[in-house]
Parts: sequence; C-alpha cells; structure tokens
Amino acid sequence: MSLVPRIFPYNYPRLAQIEIWSALSKLNESRVIFIEAPTGVGKTVALLSYLLERYNRILWFCYTHRQQEVVLKEAKRIEEKTGASLSTVLIRGISSLCPIREVKKSVYPHQACRYYSAVYGCVECPYREQFLRALSSRLTVATYAYLREPYFQKIASLIDLADVLVFDEAHHLLQPPRVEVPLKWIEEAYREYGCELFKRMVRREKVVDIDESELLLLSSVGEEILAERGQSYCLEVARVLRGVKRVFYDKREDKYTGLRRDFHEFLKEFLENKKAIFVSATLPEQVKLILSSGEVSRVRRHEYNFKCLIYSGVKLPKRAWKKFKVLRGIQWVVSVISRFYKRALIVFPSTELLEMFKERYKLPSNTIPIVAGSREAEGVDVDANACIILGVPYDRVTRITIETVKYFRKYTRKPKTLGYIIPAVIKAVQAAGRILRKPNRVIVFYDKRWIKLTKYFPVWLRNSGIKVVSRRSQLYNELVYYSCFS
Repeated sequence: MSLVPRIFPYNYPRLAQIEIWSALSKLNESRVIFIEAPTGVGKTVALLSYLLERYNRILWFCYTHRQQEVVLKEAKRIEEKTGASLSTVLIRGISSLCPIREVKKSVYPHQACRYYSAVYGCVECPYREQFLRALSSRLTVATYAYLREPYFQKIASLIDLADVLVFDEAHHLLQPPRVEVPLKWIEEAYREYGCELFKRMVRREKVVDIDESELLLLSSVGEEILAERGQSYCLEVARVLRGVKRVFYDKREDKYTGLRRDFHEFLKEFLENKKAIFVSATLPEQVKLILSSGEVSRVRRHEYNFKCLIYSGVKLPKRAWKKFKVLRGIQWVVSVISRFYKRALIVFPSTELLEMFKERYKLPSNTIPIVAGSREAEGVDVDANACIILGVPYDRVTRITIETVKYFRKYTRKPKTLGYIIPAVIKAVQAAGRILRKPNRVIVFYDKRWIKLTKYFPVWLRNSGIKVVSRRSQLYNELVYYSCFS
C-alpha cells in the first residue's frame, strides 16, 4: 500500500515527506508522535494531506499568524485537488476581527470588547462567531496563545471535538511560558487601587511573591473599574499574573517577569487521551520528558544540498562586541558575503548588538539583518543565497534565566543544557533554516563556540557535512568557491 495520500496536492512527494508519512502511520499505536524534519521540505502539506484523509477534525496550533496563513494556503491546495471544502477556520484575536474602532485601538482589546459590546449591544461579533464556525470545521488553526488561560477556555470544546491535535513549531513548547508585566502598567494599576502587592512592585523590589487570593480580590476590583471606565490596569495585571507564584524585577527593561511553572503539567493533562503530533525542525532528545511520552521520528537528511561552515577564528560573547577589532572582523565577513552572494541573511544574537553594529557600519543593501529568536527569524521563507549566524544567541542572564534553569532540574541532571544552551541553538538553527528553500545555499556559524555545540544540532544539520575553518583566508576561499554554485 502506498504511503502517499490520495489527496496530496502535488505531482511528486519528496523523500522527507515519505519519511513523515511513515512516522504518522504509527499514530494509532503510539497516540503521540514527535517529528523532527528540516525546514523547507513540505512538512505542513505532508501532515495535512495524511491527516485529512484519515481523520475528520484537525485542530492545528501555530506560533504566529503568518504560520497560520501557510497552513491555510496548503489547505486550499488540498481543496482544489479534492473539490471538497474543508471550511478551514483561522482563530484570530479580537483586535484583528472586531469592527469597532475603539476596540481595535485599545491597549487591552479584550477589555474594550466587553465594555463596548455592552454599550453598543453587539448582535454579530466576528470574534465569537469564529469559534461557532470552528465547531463544524474539519480544520481549525489557532495560535499558542490559546494554550493559556483565560483563552484556553474558548477552545476547550474544540479540543474535545478534535480527532488529532497538531503542534507546529513545537520547540516553542519546550520552555515554560514567561510572563512579563511592564512597570508602567503596575504604576497605573496602583493608582487605580493601592494594594500591598502593587506597592511592593512600584518600589521595584527585586523579588515579589504572588498570593492567589490577592489576585482574586484585584480581579474583582478591576471588574468594577472596567464597568465604570471601560479599561482597568488592575484587572489586566491580575489576569497576567494568574498562575505565577513569584516575579522578578528586570532593571534594564523596567518590568517584572515570572514563569508559569504549571504549564507542562497542564499540557500533559489535556493530552492524556488525545492523539497529538509535535513537529519542528529542532526537537532535542529530552522532548519526551518535558511534553509527553511517545514515538520520536527524525528525518535524517535535508531535501536539498547545502554547505555548512563553522568559523573558529573568533569568539563572540557579548563583551567582545565592544572591541573595535571584533566589529571590524564582523564587517569584513559581512562585506565578503554581500560581494559574492546575491542576497545574504545576517543573523545577530540580539537587537542591542545589531544596533551597536549599525552605529559603526552600514549594512550592504543586499543583506537582510534579523535577530535570532525574533518572529522574522522563523516560519518565514527568505530568498537569500547565504546566511551567517554571528555569535551564539544566548539569552541575557537575568534572574528569570536562572529560574528557568532551576525549573528543568526536575527533568534532567543538566538543567543548564535545557534551560540555556539548547534554546540558543534552536534560535540559530531556526534562523538559518529560513534560506533552505532551494539547493546550494551556504550557512556560516561565525563563532568558535559552535564546534562544541554541534552535538545539539538536529540530525539533518549534523549530517550535512559541517566543515570547520580557522583562518580568514580559508573562510574567504570557501565562500568564494561555493558562491559559484549558489
């Protein structure tokens, strides 16, 4: 029996797609499947065509709205192939759907929605209607925001109805969600209601413990303020802090941050009796410990040939970027790539370092600068011939970073690997994957620390034949040589 679904909308499948279908054939036995497959091999259409041929209702989760559009595009191709409507529904936020101008422009659209619906007496609400349409849809696509309260309650019935849940870009589920509350919100909330919690936070105390009973009181007070004024900072801060036990002050960004420590247990609980597929280009070995037990399948090679280099002649921790010699070296490699390649993707480890570089040097017009871990650095195709990863995009070490590492102690003896090292590797690999949509692309990891970090690379990247060069002349020659094929 052929593994290729009858509703697959393209003429010929790729080898990686056949491997994905082979992994999916074990879904009934394992119930949970983890699939690590390279970017640019057609994961979305492979999953959709297989699942829609065998199951009636699919609930698909993405990280961004842009990724939702990719799912919709492939679903339309399947509709054209079959001639049958899937009635696909993309779950969007209130600010995207509400026709009321005041709601769209509000700081807190969900609060404004409640207030103005009472004022105008909304009969038809596009936001609420999408959930009703999703009840009869074969394919519903939501974002990860709906995996957290209070939004989770809006899709709980859709989860119950779904035959299969798909978690696209599932590496985003590996870290416990971080909660961020700007201090200006807290100051406004304190003006609305002068409670002890807000008082401690306005004082900028380094660590503040959160009492759930106090949050309930603040929610009640916030509801009264919302009914009277149409907006309540008190209510919003109480909502954001729900489920968080402790927050930490970040002086540089003037905000409080915390962790939702119950997220992974919550996820495991509602997945207990559901078929689920987790798919990403980067899934570490520990994924089953964190998310759920299940079958792990890895596509071992990319569909396209590409060249991967590590330049070991420099080490780029953040402090090194302050040195003129280091910035001059970065400017040199950027100029070489821009000279020999039609377009180049330049990946900086942080916004701060990107701005620092731009203050000294002008980026060539045929380069595309992005920041690792940003929304532009994954899920988006970039038509570039080369990509250079500058440094290692480790998170800035703050108290919340330390707490994240501590969180993983219950899963592994090496919590720093899961909480600090692997997230940096994932950000870099995801950014590099933006250009792997055509053959003969070139990726350069520009930092000697990558030599030790290759063991955390996905299998398909390790199997690409990574070459280490230590001298500028070697790097120059390699880049010039491979530019002839790209």
